[in-house]
Amino acid sequence: MKKIIVYNLFFITAWFLVACASYEFPEELKILGYNPEDLISYRHLEKTIIEGKIPKAFWEEINKYSVFQTEKLLDYYFLHLQGYSIIQSLNLINHPRFLDVENKIYPAITVDGIILVNSKFRLASDYIPSDLVTVQEVGYIKRPNETMQIKKSALSAYSLLYQALQSFRLEAFVFSAYRPYEKQQSLWEETDPLNRLYLAKPGHSEHQTGLALDVSTLESGLTAYFENTAVCSFLAQHAHEFGFILRYPQNKEHITGYPYEAWHYRFVGIEHAKKIFEQNLCLEEYLYFNYPLPLNPN
Repeated sequence: MKKIIVYNLFFITAWFLVACASYEFPEELKILGYNPEDLISYRHLEKTIIEGKIPKAFWEEINKYSVFQTEKLLDYYFLHLQGYSIIQSLNLINHPRFLDVENKIYPAITVDGIILVNSKFRLASDYIPSDLVTVQEVGYIKRPNETMQIKKSALSAYSLLYQALQSFRLEAFVFSAYRPYEKQQSLWEETDPLNRLYLAKPGHSEHQTGLALDVSTLESGLTAYFENTAVCSFLAQHAHEFGFILRYPQNKEHITGYPYEAWHYRFVGIEHAKKIFEQNLCLEEYLYFNYPLPLNPN
């Protein structure tokens, strides 16, 4: 039996050496900038690369990403030729419906430290964010007789934002911050289906992350009247300077899955918030256009 195994191994090795010796690296690949060692593990793609005239520079760049699927190489490259970045090409092919509101539900994902929760991406019922801070008698968290919890990073950033508001003699109130799954479930069950327009299903609320704040004036509350206040204008123009984004902007409902909420702000950090503001994107678009998304959210 051992003799047979040794013989088979010898035969396979000999065949491989002969095949390698007889292999001739295509001239077309040399013209595209490739060396034989560049594609030593991807011989099956040589024909595709030649047909698509895919240059070595593109191959080297896209091959850096773990979400790159070799069988879709030509699709990625054709999109790239149309002006899309490599990351955008990856996401457009791998997740063609990411920006669509669907009935499918996926676990929430985290991309470059940003957790994405919306009508499609859901947090587990037992998800509780770390570093929650309990606040009650704090100047910039004005909710009489109510204890709130906020993620520490968001609280620190909002304290600076509140100081900026006060420097313009503006007063704002935090109406909602962290909300556990159970509380969201109770609200959902207690609310008439006809009045759930601004209410997320359990697990689909950003408030469960501890990073979302509903900010308004005492007079207008969480209503459309808030849009006509100086506080609303200030937040819309300056919140990003402190790391907050307007999470559900106008004309993005078909992407976020939620109607416009002038009072709902999400902490993502100054670097991300400034880019989102400057590019006039919602969070979903920002992640989709700038970061390679995981292949399988499940």
